Amino acid sequence: MLSETLTNAIVHGSGLLVEVDAYVGMAGIRIEVTDGGGGAVPHHRDDPHGEHGRGLPILGVLARSWGYEQLDDGRLRVWFEVPHTKGRSAAPAPSRHDGSRDEPSGPSAGTAHMADR
Repeated sequence: MLSETLTNAIVHGSGLLVEVDAYVGMAGIRIEVTDGGGGAVPHHRDDPHGEHGRGLPILGVLARSWGYEQLDDGRLRVWFEVPHTKGRSAAPAPSRHDGSRDEPSGPSAGTAHMADR
């Protein structure tokens, strides 16, 4: 999952710097990948005959939650959360653009919902 989000930042982001931050808590691990932006936001594209576009749907299946946010300075941050240990489950930490699977399925910018997958 880190490989997918980091590769997307390098390929689709602008700027010379990509930041990776990891936060470990009792309930899980949150990874954030921030790039210089690039004028586009992450989007779901799953073409079974295409060569690209499968990473974010896979991220949606494997991560407990994921999403993105455009920062005030134009940078883009994509994040995902995974459980800390197998079988241990707790509510994800609140986020401005929380893509947790427990929230209502109304569309909102920056959030991956079950209907988008």
